[in-house]
Amino acid sequence: MFRVIALFNSIRKFKKSAELYCLIVDGTESDSPPIIAGLIWIFPEQIKHEFRIAEIFQKYAPASDPLRWALKPSLMMHVQKREHCQNVFYCDSDLYFVSNFDFLDKYLTENRILLSPHNRISDPEVDAPWFTTNFKDGIFNGGFVGANKNAVSELKWWEKATAFACEINFAEGRYVDQKYLDMMPALFEKIAIVRHPGCNVAYWNRHECVRSKKNGEIRINENWPIVFIHFTNDLMQAIDKGDDPLLADYLHEYRVQIHLANKSLSLISADK
Repeated sequence: MFRVIALFNSIRKFKKSAELYCLIVDGTESDSPPIIAGLIWIFPEQIKHEFRIAEIFQKYAPASDPLRWALKPSLMMHVQKREHCQNVFYCDSDLYFVSNFDFLDKYLTENRILLSPHNRISDPEVDAPWFTTNFKDGIFNGGFVGANKNAVSELKWWEKATAFACEINFAEGRYVDQKYLDMMPALFEKIAIVRHPGCNVAYWNRHECVRSKKNGEIRINENWPIVFIHFTNDLMQAIDKGDDPLLADYLHEYRVQIHLANKSLSLISADK
């Protein structure tokens, strides 16, 4: 929950009107999450009657990773039912925005789905294991997916796939919800791919999305500003070890936000 609050604050820094909807799969409304304007908490009992959600809850263990992963397209469709939600972006809770991202909406003016590539190593002679990973757990990252109001067929198909199987099974060519995204450009038209290498800066793209300092600012591949960072544990450990030093200031900012969110949650808990 503290990561969600840090993500929300980073979004609101650049888009004051943005709303963040968070599905808590292991809680109920009686848990009384913190009241924060623009941050909407959703609980299973509120949405189990929609789409294939009841089927997904029945299939996967309560509060398990496969359950929350399988519900991504369902959550996106639930949010899209609100009249004012034209474009919906699914974000993993460990994303953190550091610059303006208005241009992402433009991808969805002429396209229905927006996918974010991992941008892992593309040359097998540089690093064969990382190159092979492209074909094991997916070309696109399931931590950031965009959809507009017209992406009904696409999201329903993704939901059907995750209801069928949401597991890591390399022999069957499955990697939870994520590997299915590889099929979308082949199955549907109007599928866009984020070409901005400053989006989804992560541990796995350190070699393809080269960090450098230009005129005192951190750039990706010399010219691109960082838009948002995927602060997985692997990335944070790499930064701490000095393997990704140019992201150190961003990690410090992120940890400050995590600390503040944790502190506010502790105060709320004490009040109860």
